Amino acid sequence: MRDALSHIEVTVSGVVPGAEMLSPEEWAAVFKRRRLLVDFSGVTKWEIPPERLVPHHREIVSRKVRLAAYAPEDWQFGVVRQAWLTAGVPEDEIACVFRDRDEALAWLLRRRASA
Repeated sequence: MRDALSHIEVTVSGVVPGAEMLSPEEWAAVFKRRRLLVDFSGVTKWEIPPERLVPHHREIVSRKVRLAAYAPEDWQFGVVRQAWLTAGVPEDEIACVFRDRDEALAWLLRRRASA
């Protein structure tokens, strides 16, 4: 995890065995910044069912955290979208997944008209 001052960046790589990707202190930093960029490009295997991520995603939505994901591979992209759909995360409003990191970051930092 890296605090980029305007947002928090998290890089996930290798095998993802569970939902405990961030510590409580790291989640507190995410909730403070209210913008999170997650890079899934290095993930090689996802062992957690998307529905196990629902509590995390609902917390993100309730705290109005803007969430962008970078997932360049088809299967990575699909798993991220499935997890968000399962949790009812409003796509392109609060969260959006991209295949290009620069596009994900640009979307994350773009100011919404209603913000």
